[in-house]
Amino acid sequence: MSLAERLRLAILLWFVLTIAIGQFIVVAVWIAERLGKGVRNSQFTQPKVRLTFTLLFTLLALCFFYAAFIEPNWLELTEVDLSTTKLNEGTKLTLVQLSDLHSTGKERLEKRLLSIVNSYRPDLIFLKGDYLNSHDGVPIVRKLLRRLKAKHGIFAVMGNWDVWYFADVPVFEGTKVKVLDGDTVRLKVNGCWVYIAGVSVENEGALEQSLRKRRPTDFAVLLYHSPDLIEDASRLGVDLYLSGHTHGGQVALPFYGAIITLSRYGKRFERGLHQVGNTLMYVNRGIGFEGGFLPLRFCSRPEVTVFRIDGIAAE
Repeated sequence: MSLAERLRLAILLWFVLTIAIGQFIVVAVWIAERLGKGVRNSQFTQPKVRLTFTLLFTLLALCFFYAAFIEPNWLELTEVDLSTTKLNEGTKLTLVQLSDLHSTGKERLEKRLLSIVNSYRPDLIFLKGDYLNSHDGVPIVRKLLRRLKAKHGIFAVMGNWDVWYFADVPVFEGTKVKVLDGDTVRLKVNGCWVYIAGVSVENEGALEQSLRKRRPTDFAVLLYHSPDLIEDASRLGVDLYLSGHTHGGQVALPFYGAIITLSRYGKRFERGLHQVGNTLMYVNRGIGFEGGFLPLRFCSRPEVTVFRIDGIAAE
């Protein structure tokens, strides 16, 4: 976590604690007055101060309720329409991007997610890592992945949680998911060549080698857990870079966005579609919660992204 992120988090926590402590004092003073115990020269006896803290505390409580029980279960479908000369004119390609399941062993959005993804009958499905928060999540992740359907395959890379804490867990056992880690796949999809490269966290050095066999006419897709390789991806001529990791901040503020992204670029690529050079990158907000943090989402709904890519004629 960067210094700027630590500072933003500290300010937010200070604000929340100030409201909570202020409201506690307001209630304590009110109780003391009801019991006939006078409170001398306290600003918390002033009606305006009491009303301000009460309103702020009520708003804060409502925000916590929303962040804990409503938004985490409010899955958002994002449709992204793109075009490229790398596909034959008139050709259509449907891709689905999923990220950061962070399964704990309790089913949440899996049924809804499955229904949405399969309804699009995608050509390809891409998974971006951080599948587990605990070993209890393995059967739930496997169940979901076994039921996902893609005409030309499901491809995945490993995220930081997978590499650091669950490296020995065969999470994809019994599924048709192909894990890429410096590996590449070149597929003919709807009459066009799609080149898929993927690297896992802590194997970033394999990126350049993984893209060397790409042909100039291939539509090149890069899978990596975070947006931190965007400059290298752009330099190497990647067409579409798919990442996650940031959760869109997971807890964000209206009009400001993410407080924490845990990305080397900070807030620059916190969520959504970005273009660097000729490379388009989409940063998916993910499904679950960052392990070790409170299970809250605020202004950063869980997300599944569907790309509809049209082939167009070169100018």
